Amino acid sequence: MEKEVLKAFEKTTFNQGLSERLESTKSYLLEN
Repeated sequence: MEKEVLKAFEKTTFNQGLSERLESTKSYLLEN
């Protein structure tokens, strides 16, 4: 059970990091 929770947490953290990178890339492209 704990392993599953850890996996889900890692996935969520990864997706959040991906979204943040996407946002920063978008704002970077808009500025230039």
